[in-house]
Amino acid sequence: MDDKHCFKSIIGRVLLVFLISLSLIKTAEARSFIFVNNCSYPVWFGLVGGANTPKPANGNYQLPPGGRNTATIPAGTWSGVIAGRTNCATGRCETGDCGGSNTGPCTRGFQPPTTQAEFTVRSNDTDYYDVSVINGINMGVSVTPSIGSKASLPYFCGSPGSGTPSAGLAGCSWKFTPPLVEYNWVAYGGKACTANGDCASGTQCGLGFDPVLNGFKKTCGRQLGYWTANQVCGVQRSFGAPFYCSAAIPQGGILWNLMACNGNSGAQRSCYTAGASATCCGCVNWDKIGVPVPPGPITAQCVNSNPVWVDRVRPTLDWLKRACPTAYTYPYDDHSSTFICKSPTAANTVDYTITFCPTGGVNPPLPDGKCLPPANIKSTYTANKKQVTLTWDKPANAETISTYQVNDWLDRQIWRGVERTFIDKSLPGTNGKFTYFLYSNCPSGRSPRVQYDVVIK
Repeated sequence: MDDKHCFKSIIGRVLLVFLISLSLIKTAEARSFIFVNNCSYPVWFGLVGGANTPKPANGNYQLPPGGRNTATIPAGTWSGVIAGRTNCATGRCETGDCGGSNTGPCTRGFQPPTTQAEFTVRSNDTDYYDVSVINGINMGVSVTPSIGSKASLPYFCGSPGSGTPSAGLAGCSWKFTPPLVEYNWVAYGGKACTANGDCASGTQCGLGFDPVLNGFKKTCGRQLGYWTANQVCGVQRSFGAPFYCSAAIPQGGILWNLMACNGNSGAQRSCYTAGASATCCGCVNWDKIGVPVPPGPITAQCVNSNPVWVDRVRPTLDWLKRACPTAYTYPYDDHSSTFICKSPTAANTVDYTITFCPTGGVNPPLPDGKCLPPANIKSTYTANKKQVTLTWDKPANAETISTYQVNDWLDRQIWRGVERTFIDKSLPGTNGKFTYFLYSNCPSGRSPRVQYDVVIK
């Protein structure tokens, strides 16, 4: 072979290697977050993180019931949190608000209570992820990698938050039975209460946040989700019974330091750490108290425990962990709640599906799962009368519905009745988008809602 042909052959091989390398790089970059809405109401997904925060290619963050969308995971390392937002209108969301436009990317962290999926993803190394309820709950969330786990290694590529048991991990019911009404998160503005029986049908007794006083009040209101003791104390350190956030503890500091695992009194140290003292933060071997997590050594066991934490803090967590054993319930709950995953290839190719309401249902998840919002909503605009007619169906497989209710874009009631038709004669006669919230009021006291937008052009 002459030098000319030899040179061409070498160039050809170099070019082939270069193209293969480009292909591998592309494969490493082409990972996805896949968002699925299994709720019976619209959800706006949001992502909060550092540089290169993923965005959906079509720019649309809204997922209708049953909707899906994707965002490309950036090359390199990305750390951040993902959550679902609900009832987004007029530039804000009722739960999970994160600034910016309700139809666009977040500009700040999620307003608690918000269920969050936390990630550190790396192109050529192991990913870390979890589902956290430390700051409260606005809906169920699960994370499912594109490769599965096995019973001997359930925390490797497992699915936190999933409603389906798999690989030695229990499923999450996302049905909570809090021991105190103070855990209920309700829309602020109702009458004072001490128990659910004090409240009208469709409302619960719980904590609503008074923006004027910048503190909590126990009132009747539409339930939005659940607080945690840690989050209540984080917002209002002076909050008294039943959480006693500022109560002094023997080791120094206050009770909230043990809830949040912070402060300078030893509470910032994990009870899983070698040599941990009895002033550490934690600890509980969940399987020993009937919570279905894998036993040791699959799930690491406590090195020590703090008796004050066990007596005063653990009771604020049990109801959370029993409803979702794979959820992160306090800052050092790592060993039963942190998951890792990596594909066997050099470049990490794992995709992640984030499902909102993995067990179905409404916001907040219901104990019986049968009170559902109006279904198959349709609208007709009559131009000469400047009015909109809304019609809907009774949701399938739902319990008896006492009344239906329609609220305006500010969530103020404008109609209530047993019919499945509503005529709005108050339109201004101009084009635009008009938002309605439709409720089902059930005998159980639940009132799930769904947002419906009418666009007049």
